[in-house]
Amino acid sequence: MTDLRITLIRHGNTDANNKRILQGHMDSHLTALGVEQARLAGERLASETFDRIYSSDLTRCKQTSRAISAHHPSVPVEWMYELRECTFGDLDGKSISTVFSGGRCDDNFIMEHGGESLEQFASRVRLAFDKLVASSVAKQDKHVLVVTHGGVLQNLGWYWQEILHYKCVRGNGLKSHGNTAITQVVLSQGDITSGKIEFANCNTHLIALPDDVRHLMAETPPPNV
Repeated sequence: MTDLRITLIRHGNTDANNKRILQGHMDSHLTALGVEQARLAGERLASETFDRIYSSDLTRCKQTSRAISAHHPSVPVEWMYELRECTFGDLDGKSISTVFSGGRCDDNFIMEHGGESLEQFASRVRLAFDKLVASSVAKQDKHVLVVTHGGVLQNLGWYWQEILHYKCVRGNGLKSHGNTAITQVVLSQGDITSGKIEFANCNTHLIALPDDVRHLMAETPPPNV
């Protein structure tokens, strides 16, 4: 078995990102900026060789994955419910400031509204990663792309570093991924317990955006929801 390389990317910008709304499982669409971010990400990844693309089945990820897969038309795409953002139940679609204005943001509060606890979400994310790794190894894939959400990537960063003890070679950290920021991990011989983070949260492809847009993105990074 050869090494398995996994490139991961967060979806492009959405109106809910800008309005600081809990997206969760809300099926939001990319803004014009998000479409452009996805296009630039597609250009950056155009020269890569992917065996498979795994993507959250929510529209914002589908739009992002399609902008990338346009450069890889023969690569199969698998939509995975398990790669969705954390759901906050009937709080999905509400503003973050309004929901948490009363000071309650614990698991019980979220679960009372039909959402996932932190552990439920983390467990789902870990199982999704384990599942796609096992599937990729079984199919003898060498390089796969994962298109997902900020909360998922944040949880994966914790899983890799705290549970699997992956070392990060370089990058901007794993706690908060910007829109279309790219992270890459390599599993030696496809072994999930023997991996390293090649780079994290890289958005150099967005240098092509106007200076004022990049400045605004830096000043108001999107929440991981």
